[in-house]
Amino acid sequence: MFRYYFPARVRSAVSDFAVVIALFSMTALSRFLPSSSNEGRASWLVNPLSASNPWWSPLSASLPALLGTMLVLMDQLLALVLIQEVPAVPNYSTSGCSCPSWYV
Repeated sequence: MFRYYFPARVRSAVSDFAVVIALFSMTALSRFLPSSSNEGRASWLVNPLSASNPWWSPLSASLPALLGTMLVLMDQLLALVLIQEVPAVPNYSTSGCSCPSWYV
C-alpha cells in the first residue's frame, strides 16, 4: 500500500531506523500527555548511584548488561562468518536458496 506514496529509497531508510524512530516519537509524545502520578512527571533517566537505590543495584545490573553485549557481539560475528563462508560464490542471502546445489 505504501509503495504508491513513498519511493523505495524512503521506505528503506525508514525501515532501517524504525526502532529508533519509534523510541524518539513515543518519548516526544509522552512529553505532551498528562502524567497520572501524584508527584508530577517522573524522569526517564535513573541515576544508578542515587541514595534511594541500594548499593548492590549497579552490580546486579552489570551482569545482564554484559550478557546482552556478548549476545549482540556474537550475533554480529556469526552473521559475518556465515556470509563470508562461500568465497567464490556471490552473496545468496538476498533471495532464494543460500547455497546452490552445485556448490555442495
